[in-house]
Parts: sequence; C-alpha cells; structure tokens
Amino acid sequence: MQGTQTELADDFLADKKKKNAVYFYRKICLLVFAMAMLWQGILLVDNYAKQYYAQLQGSFKMILTLPANTTDEELNKLGEKLRARVGVAAVGVFNSSAALAAVRRQNPQLVDTMLLLGTHKMPAYLEVYPNAKAVAGLQSFTDNLAVQFPQADVHYNAEHARLTANAGLFCKLLRLVEMVALLALLVFMFLVEAAPCRAAHAGAGVFSGVVAAAGACIVGAGVLYLSGHLPEIWNHLFSAKQQVMALVMGGLLGWTLAKWQRF
Repeated sequence: MQGTQTELADDFLADKKKKNAVYFYRKICLLVFAMAMLWQGILLVDNYAKQYYAQLQGSFKMILTLPANTTDEELNKLGEKLRARVGVAAVGVFNSSAALAAVRRQNPQLVDTMLLLGTHKMPAYLEVYPNAKAVAGLQSFTDNLAVQFPQADVHYNAEHARLTANAGLFCKLLRLVEMVALLALLVFMFLVEAAPCRAAHAGAGVFSGVVAAAGACIVGAGVLYLSGHLPEIWNHLFSAKQQVMALVMGGLLGWTLAKWQRF
C-alpha cells in the first residue's frame, strides 16, 4: 500500500513537472516573440533608411558654372582635374550645346522661351557628385572647390545636402545600436552558458524560439498586408538573409532561456 502511494506521488510530481515545463516553454515563446517583433521592426526601419540614404546620396550633385568664354578643351581639363580630386565620386561635363540639350530634356518649354528671348547659348558647367564623406563635410569641401577652381561658381541644394548628411548619420547610429544590442545578446548567452545550471530540454527551447521568430515574421507580414503596404516593402521585410538570421537568433535565445529552468 505504501509503495502504491509512493508511485502515485511520483506520478503526480512528474505530471506537475511536465505541466511546469510546458508553461515555461510558452513563456520562452512569448518572450522571444516580443523580441523578434522588435527585430522585424528594426529590420524594416534599417532597410528603408539605407534605401532612402542611397537615393539621396546618389541624386545629390553640385553645379559648377563656368564663364561664357570657356573653351571645350579647358572644360575637359577641368573635368579631368575634378575627377582626380579626393571626395568626388563622378563628374559630368556639359559644354554650351550639351547644357542646352540637357535643359531641353528636363523642361522643353523653358528652352523654347529662352530661344524666343534670343538666348541661343547656355554657359558651360560641370556636374560634381561628391561621395558620402564629402557630403558629411560639405562646407569644407565647397570651400576647397572655390579655392581650387576660382573661375567656377558653385551651386547646390542646401536642403538636399542637409537631408543626405542627416540620413547618413541616422544609418550609422542605427547600425551602431544594432551591433551593441547583438553584442549584449551574445554576452548574455555566454553568461547563461557559464552559469551553474543544467541545460536540459535544450531542443525544446530552440524549437520554441524558432517558432516564436517565425510567428513574428508571419504576424508582421499579416499586419502589413492588412495595412495595404505589403507588396511595396516585400523585398525589405522578407530578405532571406535577414529572416534566416532572425530564426537563428530566435533559436539561440530560446536555447539560452531554457537553460535557466531546472527540470
């Protein structure tokens, strides 16, 4: 009789431990899901920020207008000199005819008006596309251009330059935050690994983490689908490399959290 009672007690404790384990895995899944949702949001912001910065950087240019008596030979020499300058990504050379044709492509009515007013020529100019470092220190870059090319007048969109510099700074700060957060997570995993506790049921923890990370991806896609913006950002949210990384990190985090529980 005493043996039967002992067996019943053991079965009760085993059943209780099993229920506690299932409950604990649910908590792991919920925690990893919350972190994975934050990761999906950061990925989306990061991808959009990089795309926005690339568009701003690629479209920003400076115009160097030259005197009307500048010959094509002098113009080409100035272009070659600019191309060799540090901080310049690309240079476009436009003589009077090319300048008029470029304006005609962008605004034919303006060219027709100029011809009616008797203006048949446009001043030659150079299009200068500075690199990211030059845009970040644009004032110094512009001053150096004015000293090196005193015959040219430098023009650019100051608001465009400000937005480009700010977008580049935002991307760098966001990348730094991501690196610090990832490093902190890896240190956290290492500390738990070194803690004096058993790593039982690690496979269930990994499974819970992977399921939570996959669920965050699905929920994020569902929210975007309901908002009507899923098609336009599909490539940003569902980058294969980033989503695989999310699943891997979710599994590692679930495995780490599982080692805190004594089974």
